[in-house]
Amino acid sequence: MIRRPTVHLVAAVTLLVGVPTVVGLEGAQEASAYATLGCRFFSASISYHNGGDTTYGPVISNAISDWGNATSHISFSGVSSGGFGLFATGWGNSGWDGYTFVSTCTSGVWAQNPTSFANRYYTDSYGYSGQKSIFSHEIGHALGLAHVPSTSAIMQPSSARYTLYGLVSPQSDDINGVNSIY
Repeated sequence: MIRRPTVHLVAAVTLLVGVPTVVGLEGAQEASAYATLGCRFFSASISYHNGGDTTYGPVISNAISDWGNATSHISFSGVSSGGFGLFATGWGNSGWDGYTFVSTCTSGVWAQNPTSFANRYYTDSYGYSGQKSIFSHEIGHALGLAHVPSTSAIMQPSSARYTLYGLVSPQSDDINGVNSIY
C-alpha cells in the first residue's frame, strides 16, 4: 500500500485545485514543489537490473546515470539479476506508457524492490529522448517521488513533460525531493 503523497513546498503557497499558487509574495513566480510517496529504498546505495534490449538498454543506463549524477545522496550499481528492475515490455493499448510496480511499504521502506516498465506499444514511436523521459520519471517513483502538477519537474504526471516541456532528466524540484528522502 502506498501512503497518500506528502507535498513539500519550497515557498509560501496555497493549493487551489491542485495547482500551486504563490500568495503574499510580491512579484513571486510559481512555487517549486515536490511530493513523496512516503516510501523509499532501504539504502541510498541502490542495485539495479537493466532489462533493456539494444534499443532500451542505453536509454535505461543514461536515465539511471542522470539520477546518480544529479545528487550525491544516492548511488546506483548495476547487477545481472535482482535489484530494482527496469524493462521495456509490450503491454498493449493500456493507456499508460510507463509504470512502476511497488510492493508494500513497511516503516517507510519498500518491502521488495520496485520494478519499472516502459510500454513499448507507445514508447517505440517516441525516440530516444521520449523514452528517456519515461524512464527518468519511473525511476523517480521507485526512489519515492509522487506526481506533482508542475511543468518544470520530471514527476509531472503525463507525457506532456516531454512532448510539451522537453523534460528528459531530473529537474531541481525532483532532485530536492530525492535529497529530502535520502
